[in-house]
Amino acid sequence: NFKAQNFVPDSSFERNSTIPIALSSLGLNGSWSAPTMGTTDLFCECGKKQKEISESNVPNNPMGIQKANSGKCYGGFYLFSHHDYREYMITQFMSPLTGGVKYDLTFYLSLADYSRATVEQIGVCFLKGKATYTSSGYMTGLKPIYLKINEEVGADTVEWHKITLEYKAKGGEQFLLIGSWEEGKIEATNVKAPYSAHTRINQRTDRDAYYYIDDVSLRKQPAVYVAYFDTIVKPKIDTLKPTVVTHPTIDTSGNSFS
Repeated sequence: NFKAQNFVPDSSFERNSTIPIALSSLGLNGSWSAPTMGTTDLFCECGKKQKEISESNVPNNPMGIQKANSGKCYGGFYLFSHHDYREYMITQFMSPLTGGVKYDLTFYLSLADYSRATVEQIGVCFLKGKATYTSSGYMTGLKPIYLKINEEVGADTVEWHKITLEYKAKGGEQFLLIGSWEEGKIEATNVKAPYSAHTRINQRTDRDAYYYIDDVSLRKQPAVYVAYFDTIVKPKIDTLKPTVVTHPTIDTSGNSFS
């Protein structure tokens, strides 16, 4: 029944100043932001009138068709694209992490329907200070932890896939950064979006790998309690001897013998 606190303030990208209409709108969220010049996206379910003009609708948008894993919103970013272009997202924890304590990081990924490629891995960083980068390329000077996603997610565009990581905190980490550094093996999906989709994913190359992300959580692992016994109580030995009862023996003649 243990339910630890989630250190991520807005796991499912729901707390936004307004419903996004255009792409590149992660800045509308109160907890998540893009730390580089890359244009990380925010998608939310729109009203009937907004759907006609929205590029960030849920479930239908220029990147594909996907319902939220929970709530009505989710994020989206390129984990691989032309040249060195990459997209990232960062959030501040509810409180700093405690050194020596183990935490479980969990988030859900879904490959966008019109994505032209898949990547082998995604990177995360636990930072003491907020990272910013005045470029749309790789973020340098960091040591990301890589999580393999090719076997779990693969080329599936239908389901949300749970990605997990156990992290032992050094102490004082206040920010979580998610994105792409070394992508590992990149594979083409050979997907062509329908003409009516008007997708923003480059359909002339097999290089754009686009993923949705939802339900990001970081929780402290429950403490393990071990019962210790200071002394071992030995069972008492009964020193009383049992009483032997002698019964008379009776022969067939009817005489009794003791």
